[in-house]
Amino acid sequence: MKLPAFNYVEPATLAEACRTLAAQNGNALIVAGGTELLQVMKHHLKTPQTLVSLERVPGLGEIAYSPAGGLSVGAQVILQDLLAADIVKKRYSLIAAAAQTVGGAQLQAMGTLAGNLCQDALCIYYNRPPNMRVRQGPCHKLGGTVCHAVKRSPDCRAVYSGDLAPALIVLGAEITLIDQSGEKTIPLEEIYSGDGVRPLTLTPGQVIARIHVPERGDRAGGAYMKLRLRKAIDYPLLGVAAAVTLEDDGRSCRSAAVALTGIGSGPIAVPQAAGLQGQPLTDQGIEDLAEAARALARPVANLMGASARYRREMVPVYVKMAVKQALAEARAQGETPCNTTA
Repeated sequence: MKLPAFNYVEPATLAEACRTLAAQNGNALIVAGGTELLQVMKHHLKTPQTLVSLERVPGLGEIAYSPAGGLSVGAQVILQDLLAADIVKKRYSLIAAAAQTVGGAQLQAMGTLAGNLCQDALCIYYNRPPNMRVRQGPCHKLGGTVCHAVKRSPDCRAVYSGDLAPALIVLGAEITLIDQSGEKTIPLEEIYSGDGVRPLTLTPGQVIARIHVPERGDRAGGAYMKLRLRKAIDYPLLGVAAAVTLEDDGRSCRSAAVALTGIGSGPIAVPQAAGLQGQPLTDQGIEDLAEAARALARPVANLMGASARYRREMVPVYVKMAVKQALAEARAQGETPCNTTA
């Protein structure tokens, strides 16, 4: 299918980009790698009048690190470059693990970090060509009054399926947003609305500039587990990110975090993970956390590859695997401290 007509601009600064986006009032979109946007444009799901590229804006493709400030990644950093960065592989292996599961090598060579974080919610009744949508009429996400996946639902149940969002959320990531009023830094999770129609809280004229991840301790571990049919290309039917930091004694938990993707209209943090702080990570504690995650999961039958029931039943299985892998890494890091420079 052909792309609809559009204008293409390359502002030289973020301020200029924000002005262009705000002036279009929702009729302009940022294009980076284009791995998602161009496809939905071909399906006429989005028809922006203008595409705004940030390619010429300096600094957005840089990765920086310091022990005091942690990791800072520009919004335009390509996933392939993120995976190749030594500091990411050595001190932020959870980010690398999640990025490695995104599509295949071709997509990783084009897709950007901010693009992955800002992807739209998916649904088999929405993400298809116009001729296949005609028979059922418009759903909530297309301005209609019905959810084809859950007929009586008053809301859109499209699924957010980003791999990097849950990994960054459990690491306490923040993002720097730029708009015409200036810049601000907020927790990453605040940009997700949980609304399938508009899964992002970003307003026209707002641009993500950088992603910041705090420094990790020597006894810190993480893991990302992804349920999918194939080992490449597929979106997650379920994704689980876990991060664990142990106390200096290596026995009790200093902090723990778990987040899910692929089973709701936004990434889902599991608040019960915070209750492990100060406690030893026992099998029973991990089991209880896994069941708490299952209770939060509300998948519906709008993805291909597995039933909603199966995906929900796999939540505790994948949570336990992710937490145990994160715990093993934290223990190994404690035995061999990581002394890495940028």
